[in-house]
Amino acid sequence: MESVPFILIDDESQVLDALEIVIRKVIPNAIIAKASDGIDGLKLIKRIGTKSIIICDIDIPGFKGLELLDRIRLEKETSKDYFVLSIEQNQKELGIKALQHGVDDILHKPLSMEEIVSCIKTAIRIVSLESNSNSDTTEVENLRKIYIEELFELAKGFNYPLIESMPRKIERLNFVIEASAWIAEKLNCFESDELEILQKASHLIYIGNLGLPQNSINSAIMKDGFVSDPKMFAVSSFPENLFKTVPTLHQVSYILTSIYENVDGTGFPQKLIASKIPRASRILRVNKDYEHYTIDLNENQNKAIEHLLEYSKRFYDMDIIAYLDQYLATHDASSKLKEYKMSFSTLREGMMISRNIITKNGLLLLPKMTTLTVDTILKIRDITKSDSIIGDFYIFEPKKK
Repeated sequence: MESVPFILIDDESQVLDALEIVIRKVIPNAIIAKASDGIDGLKLIKRIGTKSIIICDIDIPGFKGLELLDRIRLEKETSKDYFVLSIEQNQKELGIKALQHGVDDILHKPLSMEEIVSCIKTAIRIVSLESNSNSDTTEVENLRKIYIEELFELAKGFNYPLIESMPRKIERLNFVIEASAWIAEKLNCFESDELEILQKASHLIYIGNLGLPQNSINSAIMKDGFVSDPKMFAVSSFPENLFKTVPTLHQVSYILTSIYENVDGTGFPQKLIASKIPRASRILRVNKDYEHYTIDLNENQNKAIEHLLEYSKRFYDMDIIAYLDQYLATHDASSKLKEYKMSFSTLREGMMISRNIITKNGLLLLPKMTTLTVDTILKIRDITKSDSIIGDFYIFEPKKK
């Protein structure tokens, strides 16, 4: 562990001194080399030769931090160096660029001892274990998982620049996250790792908007199922570019990239059709468009669901819309009427259906607000013998006069 050299690059001498002090608290006999600009830093990196831990400021003279990173990644001898970039706390956009360039970790200025120590310990263990061919692969994998989670937390922070442009959507992000997980559970076709990928993607559902011009961030991406403007294609390419250097987040980026595919094959970027589109992307598309109808177009819940159903089988999966509708039955705080989940055997004449009854073949068996009669109950029984319904029955008692 003590043989791993540190290379510190910053044009502020007090920062270099502070980093050295903290490193020596962790490793008293650490090998430490320092440079005040990118040119001298590159010379140091090449001269040392062995795998190193580099802590570099993003805004150094000579080669800037990201340019220096690009250069060492191109050289075989230095491509595996552990590279930590220091940026200001409010430089979220630069954090995005850092991920795209393949940075291993990020420190935020003003530097805190706790963050530096944590960063150093993680870097040393990863570099040391990877340098030892007999290392415990389980420990390496655990450290990698920690690192990926840290990158994911950093990526979640990129939602903050969107607050000014799309405040209501970011404020309601928990709705998308929770509804997506609930629908996925009801569909019962996800493995545990797939659910984790969906969960991560739902946190980052709007991150593609950061690839748009500032005046277009909150504009409609699609109109009638087609891209509204050629510049909107960036919402699908941005996540891929952001995570291209983080292999374990590739699946998350693919889910985000595929949100704008239509089930009839007319979407973008690949014109995937039906089951070729990741199921997680189809869930997020429905929830994202529901937010568009209710927030951007100011439609009420019922109208938004009707809008989604209107375009089902062209843009969306009918079962996902049906489950979203049922999620709202028990998770919509604005509803003034209490709704109840029922089984077929408990349905009675006079009950009012509060959610659409849709079969798995896409038949709208009964629309919401239908009052049950003996005939409609028998109709449900007969049809569901060969075509089961999606989800459950939801009813509320009609108001008493």
